[in-house]
Amino acid sequence: MRAILCVIACLVVAGVDAKEPRRNIDALKSMDAFGRCVGQHQVDGMKLLATVPTSREEYKQALRISTSTCLPGGELRFQASLLRGAVAEILLRNGQKALHRAKVVQAFQAPPTDTLASAPEGQRAAVALVLFGECVAEQDPDGVMTLLKTPVESQAEIAAFRPLKKPMSICSQVTFKVDRFQMRGYLAEGSYRVALKSISSAS
Repeated sequence: MRAILCVIACLVVAGVDAKEPRRNIDALKSMDAFGRCVGQHQVDGMKLLATVPTSREEYKQALRISTSTCLPGGELRFQASLLRGAVAEILLRNGQKALHRAKVVQAFQAPPTDTLASAPEGQRAAVALVLFGECVAEQDPDGVMTLLKTPVESQAEIAAFRPLKKPMSICSQVTFKVDRFQMRGYLAEGSYRVALKSISSAS
């Protein structure tokens, strides 16, 4: 995992403070609510998280979701990367039994380091950041889950980020140019991937 993260060392460093939102807060909350609705439709959500970030497959699944029952009479334009974390959060909340019952591929397999090195810059960064989130969730699972229980863009969320500085530093020595909502999403998807590993090892 460290080798994959180092692929993007020149692109990104740890935005562990994650203090300043750079997006419209109302828009973030709307995206969060939409992602949670999609997550309730478990198979659609899992199919999204089974795609490699920024891939053609991710785009296709996000396009299907954009006209889902979570948007009656409408369509939403969004970046799939912003949706993945919110979907992961609600899937985690549904519990491991619900994850275990699903009959779909549940998470993408990280490309080999040499394949990732030749991928587009945006995809290298996106994959590495999800794996970074997975590493942090392995280092401090309780801390990440505490964060995910806080409302989006709240003072409680800001406070919950602070104890994660140490595990985030352990998992990478580079700085991420991402806002708090994005960082939360990477940690959520990482925690989801850790949960799937525990299910697999228990089977």
